[in-house]
Amino acid sequence: MSVFKKLVLIFFVLSVKSYIFADTKGGILTGERYFDRIGSAWQTTLYQDLELDSLGKIISRVDYAYNSSGVLTSTSTYNCTYYATYYTLTRTYIYSGWNYWSITDWKYTYDLDGKLTSYNYSCEWTGDHDNGLTVQTDTYTYDQEKLAEFHTEYDGNGLGYIIRTLYTYDSNGRISQELTQTSDEHNWTNKERTLWTYDGNAGVGIKEIYKNTVWINNGKTIRTLNEQLKPVTEYSSYWSWGNWIDQYQYIMQYVNEGVINRHYTNIYNPATKGYDLYKLHNYYYDNYGGMSAPGNLTVTVTGDSLKLNWFAVTGSSGYKVYSSDDPYDTFIEDTTGTFNGVEWTTPASAIRRFYRVTAVDSDK
Repeated sequence: MSVFKKLVLIFFVLSVKSYIFADTKGGILTGERYFDRIGSAWQTTLYQDLELDSLGKIISRVDYAYNSSGVLTSTSTYNCTYYATYYTLTRTYIYSGWNYWSITDWKYTYDLDGKLTSYNYSCEWTGDHDNGLTVQTDTYTYDQEKLAEFHTEYDGNGLGYIIRTLYTYDSNGRISQELTQTSDEHNWTNKERTLWTYDGNAGVGIKEIYKNTVWINNGKTIRTLNEQLKPVTEYSSYWSWGNWIDQYQYIMQYVNEGVINRHYTNIYNPATKGYDLYKLHNYYYDNYGGMSAPGNLTVTVTGDSLKLNWFAVTGSSGYKVYSSDDPYDTFIEDTTGTFNGVEWTTPASAIRRFYRVTAVDSDK
């Protein structure tokens, strides 16, 4: 009887400080596909395919764009480069036509657990009658694995803006406020906010815009969370003449413990007073035959002990931990620690180590 195993994450530990190294989605993401509802069928609009090496490390991303008839219209390749604490996906497109020339660059930067930390876009062009440069920089700041700030700076040939959204959370880890502000390079000015209240795992977010020194109702979202505090359903509406007008329904589906694999966006139909299928976003993972990897792997160091924790995998009969001095070298099963369900404890060391956790199903 063969042993079925599933790799999830890599950690490296130096002294008492730890760092997440690889993807935290609970599986190795291999692609995403976007659909629009056309008539009675789903039509692919974009397919993003991640090419991985034998260790699950990204080599490149290829985007396939389709028109409304389902015809492939363009293919774009982003090359991946790894650095000590992050990796990037980059693409350059050069166009040369009659009396016109342009160069466009895209760059996505991720930390080593797969979280997007910045996006950079630039387009420089020159022609018979004009020339210019457009630059956009988005940055994402996290606090204890949660998004704390989203910051955008845009300059379109001399005309631009600076905007940020600040996120705060309650003691249970649920988002409590989203505050969006703009800057004139000297002061931040409030523009809009969403305030969240909860009754258990049911949340209501009221979106307000700041106008003439007061906050005015603008939108509302009703949200249901799962045990991992991830949204499973949302209903959005906007404020009009003293009434909330239904707008969209969002449905998020997950596999095992917290790994998203499907996101529906449905649009409200006033005639039927229901929601019509509108858009679909699918996520695809390398699941090594069907079992998901342990999700939400975390590491803590307390005194002389290092501890790994993760979400349970449905159908798993146990887990194994592997370690290595080099994240790109061979990982050897680590038997220095002891298991307690979804927890593994080993003596802490000043030597840098990288860790992987797998789920084992001895029935496969």
